Amino acid sequence: MNVATSREAFLSDQRARLNERVAEYRHLDLVTPSGVDLRVVFKTRVSMPNILMALSRIADGTYGECVDCEENIPHGRLLVVPGAIRCVRCQNTEEDRIADKR
Repeated sequence: MNVATSREAFLSDQRARLNERVAEYRHLDLVTPSGVDLRVVFKTRVSMPNILMALSRIADGTYGECVDCEENIPHGRLLVVPGAIRCVRCQNTEEDRIADKR
């Protein structure tokens, strides 16, 4: 299997996993008999936009490319953090930058 084929297979698998999450989140109930389920609110308000952005990046061909250094984000990172837009090095730099502003 060549590199292009393995990348396409990875993207196809990721697209399927992300679409499964979207379907799961759409069927979650925000309000339960005991009140608002904050875990569900977090999933839908925080995770959903990241998932939709990842699907958009797959569609436009930029998924897996770091927005800062433009290097490829390792597949292992994308499996753990499907919405990752930065490689680990650039993400650490971004987090340090944000921490310095506090």
